Amino acid sequence: MALKAIKKHVLLIDIDPQGNATMGCGIDKYNLNYSICELLLDECSIEKAITHVDESGIDVLGSNTNLIAAKVVLLRKNNSEYKFKKAIAKISSEYDYVIIDCPPSLNS
Repeated sequence: MALKAIKKHVLLIDIDPQGNATMGCGIDKYNLNYSICELLLDECSIEKAITHVDESGIDVLGSNTNLIAAKVVLLRKNNSEYKFKKAIAKISSEYDYVIIDCPPSLNS
């Protein structure tokens, strides 16, 4: 929120299936029309997946537990490891800062 206070355009990307960053921005993770899950599964564009949060003044690419199932699907697809990079490349020039909330790595 401090970045927004100094007039910076900020995108917060939540790639943690717990969706805590999404909820912390006042977005109900259970009622997202589109999330990072649908984006990675090619079910929507990144523009549709981004939520504009008026209260905080930042944009959020939200997440929820659907992302757990997406991981299984993505493991079966070729070049799926580049989907996130390609999606972000389309809109990164629109933001001064892109902040990514990553899940903890408990399985490595």
